[in-house]
Amino acid sequence: MQSLGKLHPTVVKATLAEDVDIKTTLTYFMQVKAEVDESGRLLAFPKMGKGSGDHANLLVSNAFMELPAGQGPYTKGALYPLILFRNLP
Repeated sequence: MQSLGKLHPTVVKATLAEDVDIKTTLTYFMQVKAEVDESGRLLAFPKMGKGSGDHANLLVSNAFMELPAGQGPYTKGALYPLILFRNLP
């Protein structure tokens, strides 16, 4: 699967692997590392940045998880849209 260079990225649903306490009034595209567990579930592990660290996190991330506006905190186990920009490990 070659995600970069496509006009339409690959979007799927994934399970949030950790609780995330973000309070925002806007939709948040959180950097995550997506992996398939032994039972076949697609899990998303948050890779939170701190300002300029957002760019460095792209080295260990392979997707963005779309968190809806105004619904935080976001709980482990919930399903959200996932936009893959790199192959799964």
